[in-house]
Parts: sequence; C-alpha cells; structure tokens
Amino acid sequence: MRKNIKILLILLICVLLITGCELKNLKVKDPLTEEEIVSMVEKKIYNTTGDIVIAKIVSKDKQYSCAISLFNASCLYYQEKEGVFEYKIEITTPVNSEIKATATYVDSYIEYDSQETKIIDAVLKNDYVEQKDLFLVKEELESNLSQRFEKYYIYKDVSNPRGYDIFINSNDYEVLSELISSSNDIITKYSEDVSITYSLYVYKDEEAFNNTNFDLYKSSNQTFGGQSYGKDIIAEYTKKKVKRIGNSTGFDYNLFTSNAASNALEPEYVDYHSFDYLVFWYQVESNNLNGTFQVFGVK
Repeated sequence: MRKNIKILLILLICVLLITGCELKNLKVKDPLTEEEIVSMVEKKIYNTTGDIVIAKIVSKDKQYSCAISLFNASCLYYQEKEGVFEYKIEITTPVNSEIKATATYVDSYIEYDSQETKIIDAVLKNDYVEQKDLFLVKEELESNLSQRFEKYYIYKDVSNPRGYDIFINSNDYEVLSELISSSNDIITKYSEDVSITYSLYVYKDEEAFNNTNFDLYKSSNQTFGGQSYGKDIIAEYTKKKVKRIGNSTGFDYNLFTSNAASNALEPEYVDYHSFDYLVFWYQVESNNLNGTFQVFGVK
C-alpha cells in the first residue's frame, strides 16, 4: 500500500511541475557473485601486469538513478536500481606489502521504459598500475638521492597522491642540477601511466637543516588540489614566519647562488641577511620538466 502511495505522489509531483518526469525501470543484468568479482579483478591485473595480487571486497553499496525534470534538468528524486551494487575493493600483493591499490566494480543493468530498452554495461576500474609505478618512482628517487647525500627526507605529498616532497641540505648548484636532471628522467619513464610531481626543499644552512624535525611534515593540514605549496608547508612544520623573496622558471643559477639577491630590483625581494635562513623550493611535474623555483626567507 505504501509503495503505491509513493508512486502516486511521484506522478502527482511530475504533473504539478509540468515536467514530463521521466520514469524508468532499472534492473540488474547478469549479476556476478562476490567471489566472481574478486576473481575477475585478480585475473585482470595478472593479465595486464603479470603480478599476482589479492583482492578483497570492503564495501557494497546500492546504486540509484536521478529522475530528471525536463523543465529545468534538476533531480526530482532518486530511483533505486534494482539489484545493482557498487563494490569497493582493496588490492594487495604478497610480493610487496607497500603496494596498496583499489578497485571499483558496478553491476550491469537494464534501463527500459515504454519507448526503448538500453543495457548499461558493468564497470570495473582499478589503479594498481598507477600505485605500483608510484612505489617504483619513490624507490628510484631514493636511490638517486642516496648516491649524492648521506642524509635526506622523502615523503608522499600531503595533498597530492601522485606527488613527493624531498628535503636536502646542499649549496652545490651542480650537484643539485644533476639530481634534478636524473629525477626528471625517473618521472618521465613512468609518465605514460601516471603524472608525477616532486618538490625539492633545499637548505644551504646545515645547522638549520639538522635542527628541523621534518617528520612534522607528515601531519600537515594542507589540502591543496595539487602539490602542496612550499611557503605554507615550511611555515607549518617550522612554526615560523616565511616570506617569498625570489622566484624564477627553471632552476636558475643566479637566483640560487646569490640567495635571491639577483631579484633585488623586484618589489618582493627582502635582503636575505634579515632572515634566520633560506629554503629554496623547486617543483617539477611530468608535463612541465622545466619546473618552478622560489626562495623563501624563514625567521
């Protein structure tokens, strides 16, 4: 009885709004069992990469369709897709516990009304290749760093799941240029599958570098849409005032060696001697290998 009343109310609303409200019948088509879904995910990844993985369903949610008003294209109500679910899946590999990926699977269903019948195919997506590549990139970046520095810090970017942040101590422009060049080669190698960004935070002041707790970076509250911004990140983990005093496109020699004094004629420049120390921030992404370079004073 209640179901009939609900349908009548919906039809009444449609009539009152003069919308020609679209009512469709939505029903699952050839649903898979959970075991079949898990098996399909594991086989797809194996066929694509040759990797043995373990898939596990972690959630199962009903799916709904929006009934559209023809008058203003707004959603009047949500209609359940009968028997259709979205499955969220965790993916791990016994070979490497650090690689963790996810997948989603949505059942196929039939959509039909008095005029036509349409079959909506099942959808399966996973990010295993991307997550594996991100892990391999980090390994290669760390190897690249260890060849040049005894001490360094590298973290997954706090607001960009495809980004890394690296903290190092150096005043050698040539060494840093070589590091950037080889790091660019690494992210380029994987750019077909995933677009990767990395940021270098370079300290010339060894004492400031050694006295900074970079692990505080991991608890940052920054929530940018892309790679986190160096100025705000430095202020957060140091609890100090940070001011940008220079910038350039590319890892500019004069900007680095002059401690931003080459920007002295620009309005934003402040004498670097007035700060406790400087941090040189260089950001690169797969589709912009030239990068952006900024200098921050900290006090």
